Amino acid sequence: MSSTLDSDVLLAEYEDEIRSWDWGVIITWFDNYSDSPDYYEDDGDGNRFVYQWIGTVFGLTPSGKFYMPWTTNQTDEDVVRDTAWWEALEIVADEYNCFVSSPDGCGSDDIFLCKRFDTPEEDDEDDDSFS
Repeated sequence: MSSTLDSDVLLAEYEDEIRSWDWGVIITWFDNYSDSPDYYEDDGDGNRFVYQWIGTVFGLTPSGKFYMPWTTNQTDEDVVRDTAWWEALEIVADEYNCFVSSPDGCGSDDIFLCKRFDTPEEDDEDDDSFS
C-alpha cells in the first residue's frame, strides 16, 4: 500500500485489490440464490434485489473503523483511505452490475453487495383464458 495520501493513487490501489477478489464466485452465488427468498427483496415494481454479505466494516475497510458523530479515534488519514476504499468498491461492483447496499434489518457494520434481477412473472392459476 502506498504511503501517500493521494486519493487518486489510493483509489487505483483499492480498485486493483477489489478486482482481485474472486468475482466469478460472487456472481455465480448471485445467480444461484436469485430465487431464494432468504436472500432477496422485491420492490413491487418488477425488481428483485439479491443481497450477498461480503464482510464487515471492521474487516474490509482500511481503518477497520465504524464512524459515528462522536467518534474521536479517526484520523484524517483514516478518512481519506476509507473514502477511497468505498469509492473503489462501488466502481468495481458496478463493473459487475452490482452495487453496495444493505437489506432491511441488517447490522450497520455489515457490507453487502447487491444485484438487481427482474422479478419472475407469476403463473396465474385462475386464468380461464385457455378454457
